[in-house]
Amino acid sequence: MGRKVVVAPGDRYGRLTVICEVERHRSPCGHIERQVLCKCECGNKKVVRLNSLRFGRTLSCGCLANEATAARNRRNATHGMSRTATHNIWHSMKQRCNSVRHYAYPEYVGRGIKVCDRWQNSFENFLEDMGGRPTPSHSIDRIDNDGNYTPENCRWATPKQQGRNKRNNILLTCQSETLCLTEWAERIGITPVGLSARLDRGWPVEEALTTPVGKRRTA
Repeated sequence: MGRKVVVAPGDRYGRLTVICEVERHRSPCGHIERQVLCKCECGNKKVVRLNSLRFGRTLSCGCLANEATAARNRRNATHGMSRTATHNIWHSMKQRCNSVRHYAYPEYVGRGIKVCDRWQNSFENFLEDMGGRPTPSHSIDRIDNDGNYTPENCRWATPKQQGRNKRNNILLTCQSETLCLTEWAERIGITPVGLSARLDRGWPVEEALTTPVGKRRTA
């Protein structure tokens, strides 16, 4: 016959601490099983079969399982979006900055561009800060093209907005306002090619941006 397992008050198993041994339990098949009264970290008390404690089948009063279920429900609340475009954009954003196998990795890491800690491991935080993708034509855009992916530096942008925010865009300043060449052309009613031609011919920037279309240069 095997040695009796000694159970002492204060013995700890998972979140449970033994208080004392209590009346034994008879199983449906007639086996007599030892039981102990335990106190859980959450404050609840629970009678547990000793073997369940010793072999790790019971680790808490039930609060551990409840917490896991609650966490899973929280994930499902947002990760009902795990197959959406918004989640794919978040994942791709991280791949560009983290995965050496990503084709754009050198372009991002080489320039020191990173994903902020708040977004790095939490789609929930990203979704809270950015909201869902507004339309299928929107994608994530960094306002400062040399800045990191952060809530302050990111927006949902259309292809037109993103095209105007490229590093190789020509920026022109007139009357204290700076816009890319394409935006100026749209504002004054000229084609980007026409505006570029004016500048190539040596027009001063302010004159190129204020002279009406079709009017010749005066000087």
